[in-house]
Amino acid sequence: MKLGNVSRYTCPDCNGVLTQIEEGAIIRFRCHTGHAFSIKTLIAEIDEAIDGGLWTTLRAIEERIMLLRQMADLAERAGSALDAAAYREQADEAEKRLVPLRQLVPDPDSLTYASRVT
Repeated sequence: MKLGNVSRYTCPDCNGVLTQIEEGAIIRFRCHTGHAFSIKTLIAEIDEAIDGGLWTTLRAIEERIMLLRQMADLAERAGSALDAAAYREQADEAEKRLVPLRQLVPDPDSLTYASRVT
């Protein structure tokens, strides 16, 4: 932590505080556990975390919808129409909430622009 000034950023690997180290025109970042990044690798890591987090969230919601629909089918077969309707309603509501989230998920190349700029 004595190598530079505490930055406003967190380490994408461990979420620790990053120290900003300036050596002339070169800026590097390092956390207390030793993870180190150039400014370009830091933005690339952040982009990757955003993309991965969004895809993980989408997948989890889609799996929830599928499970709710399966639960509805099972409840219906067991003669519980009320439970089946409740599960379908939950699945339909989750599907409605998923639509705007899908729009947030970037195309795979869109987040890498900042790391390609030289």
